[in-house]
Amino acid sequence: QKLAGEDKYCTLHGIPRTDVIMPIDVLDELESATKQFKSSLGRIKKLRQALLDKSNAKEVLSEILKEDPEIMNDPVYVTALRNVQVDIATVEKSKIKTKV
Repeated sequence: QKLAGEDKYCTLHGIPRTDVIMPIDVLDELESATKQFKSSLGRIKKLRQALLDKSNAKEVLSEILKEDPEIMNDPVYVTALRNVQVDIATVEKSKIKTKV
C-alpha cells in the first residue's frame, strides 16, 4: 500500500504501520514463529494420542493446558477442554502450586 509516496506495510484491519523492520528483527520473529510451530506440533501429537485413548483425553488435555496456557486463546482447545470437562481453575491452581 502506498501512502503519501512512501511504502507502508499494513497490519490487521488495514492500519498503516510506520515502523522500520530491520532484517535482524525478521530473524527473531521467524525464530519465535518456529518455536510456536514446534510447540503446536507437540500439542497435535498429544491430542492424537488422546483421541486414540478416549479414557485418557481429560488427563492429556489438562497436561497440555499446564504446559501451554496460551491454548486458552484457541476456541478449538477451549471447546475440547469443556467437552472432556477439564476444570480450568483447578489446572491453573495446580500450575501455581508447582511453581512455588
